[in-house]
Amino acid sequence: MNALRHQLIAAFGPSLRQGEPLAPRTWMRVGGPAEFLIETGRPEQVVAAHAICRCLGAPFFLLGGGSNVLVDDEGLAGLTVIYRDGALRWQPEKGLVTADAGVALERLVEAVSARGWGDLTFAAGIPGTVGGALAGGAGAYGRLLVETVCTARVLRPDGSVADLPVQALGVRYRDSDLLQRGEIVLDITFGGFQPEDAAALSARIGAIKRERAGKHPPPELPCAGSFFKNLPPPNPGAQRVAAGLILDRCGAKEMHSGGAAVFERHANIIVNAGGATAADILSLARRMADRVQARYGIRLEPEVRYLSNKPIKSVIVRDPA
Repeated sequence: MNALRHQLIAAFGPSLRQGEPLAPRTWMRVGGPAEFLIETGRPEQVVAAHAICRCLGAPFFLLGGGSNVLVDDEGLAGLTVIYRDGALRWQPEKGLVTADAGVALERLVEAVSARGWGDLTFAAGIPGTVGGALAGGAGAYGRLLVETVCTARVLRPDGSVADLPVQALGVRYRDSDLLQRGEIVLDITFGGFQPEDAAALSARIGAIKRERAGKHPPPELPCAGSFFKNLPPPNPGAQRVAAGLILDRCGAKEMHSGGAAVFERHANIIVNAGGATAADILSLARRMADRVQARYGIRLEPEVRYLSNKPIKSVIVRDPA
């Protein structure tokens, strides 16, 4: 990795870090170190870092808010780029706003709502960045973030940059063609908002955040959010079946593995109860899925993405796109 190190130093200087712990940079608080690490809020630096790794054939990992990922205990070889922060660029005459993909989703929701543009309040309290939320098919209350997207600028695996209309993104519930194609979101233009009272939107945001706080673990119990995807609707037009409900019926709330445990108030959330490793979490997730399959013949699909240099062949985790 000497060539990688030299080129990264030449491009990023003192902002390049080596052997930096990744656990504190994820919501689950587990995982080993990054061989090389860059933190940036500038999309052009993401493009430059990707180009170096592509030319050298080095591993490249992208992290945003770190809320929906699990990092391998051995850490990540190659370069890890943490893409957080960035700018919001407004076009009020057109009712549009362009957000760098590293912008926190919560910041976007509050900024749009403060202008009296409705309605992104359904996404209030969802952690992570707008880029990760879009690529990961994030949403809540029967809605997806992609519903308000007009276009996205993406970095393709071959290093080219393209502006894509929303239809070309292939975003669906907790997945997207973006992920499957290995494309990286650089920025997103949102629009189609309707005028609403800013105070009413703010009150709605507060109510949704309070509701989420009542369901999710406190800060002293780190987690990555819901571990498994909800099940498809049983009938057209029906709502998805909550994976947490199925897991609860299987007694999952009593399950644990090492330092990992199922949260007592939500059977689809695995928490780091103290000293958990990625291996603990994966072991617990496998056992949870096995129990559901044994009782109901249903195989749960993970929502949390597992980041590792190792080729993982598992029904519980999948390699990140």
